[in-house]
Amino acid sequence: HSTGQHLKALARISRLFKNQALREGILKAEDSNAIYSILLE
Repeated sequence: HSTGQHLKALARISRLFKNQALREGILKAEDSNAIYSILLE
């Protein structure tokens, strides 16, 4: 059960990081709050 949830989370992260704009935003973020905001978009 928890393994399935873990794999789903990793798959979602992988899909997110395919987005170049998201990756660039994270790299330019000044702090963890900025990264969190980017991930919520």
